[in-house]
Amino acid sequence: SYAMQVRSLPADERALFGQTVELRGKPTHDAINAMILYMSPDRFSVYAWLHFQGRKDPCAYVRGIMNGDLYFDHEAP
Repeated sequence: SYAMQVRSLPADERALFGQTVELRGKPTHDAINAMILYMSPDRFSVYAWLHFQGRKDPCAYVRGIMNGDLYFDHEAP
């Protein structure tokens, strides 16, 4: 949902997103977790956005999550 909120911003605002957040390296799968969300929601949102942007086909990735074909936070059943 964080990535989709950023995606819905106008392009000029989206270009400014995250510029005030200092990251500690590239986002990893482990960096996008509930603890980071609660402790640093601004950092979490930037990590989520960068993760989304790093997908080969971001829209297909989100579609896979919504269809239940991809699980981000746990293994598929």
